Amino acid sequence: MVPADDVILAKLKLAVLNCQDYTNGYYAALSRLADDESIDFVVHLGDYRHLYQRVRSDPFMQQAMENHTWIIATDDHETADDLIVIGIMRGIP
Repeated sequence: MVPADDVILAKLKLAVLNCQDYTNGYYAALSRLADDESIDFVVHLGDYRHLYQRVRSDPFMQQAMENHTWIIATDDHETADDLIVIGIMRGIP
């Protein structure tokens, strides 16, 4: 829940996630994140597209998304994998 504009927060607790690789199974850490009621927001720093594809099959991810407000920061994997590398290789600054 987002506080009102005029509220001054004494503290703010963020859970920060980034690239996930599900080739070896589910992430039990998401279960701990889901159960932690002291977390104000979950911030996901890129590769969210790959993570979201697993939402329907990962019970820990489902619970974490239901229990917290998520802030998603996209990266090149959301649009075109390794786009910056391709640009550098082609001489595009």
